[in-house]
Amino acid sequence: VDHSSEVVRVHRIIGQLEGVERMIVSNRLCPQVLQQEQAAIFGLTSLKMEILKRHLNECVVESTQTANLSKFVEQVLKIVQIQTRK
Repeated sequence: VDHSSEVVRVHRIIGQLEGVERMIVSNRLCPQVLQQEQAAIFGLTSLKMEILKRHLNECVVESTQTANLSKFVEQVLKIVQIQTRK
């Protein structure tokens, strides 16, 4: 499985977070820092959705195609548990 697009996104998010750090150190205005921070959060959310989509398309669909319904239920419950942790 090729994960190069996810790696590119992670690098972009890291760059955004480094930008937040530079902005804080240089005493930029709070709204500017918050805007950059929000861009990083959006990037993480977008990456999470892409990974979830890939997992559903590859792992969960495979479980249903092989009629392994217990594995399907296990996979879906695992995703729900991860996403609902606080």
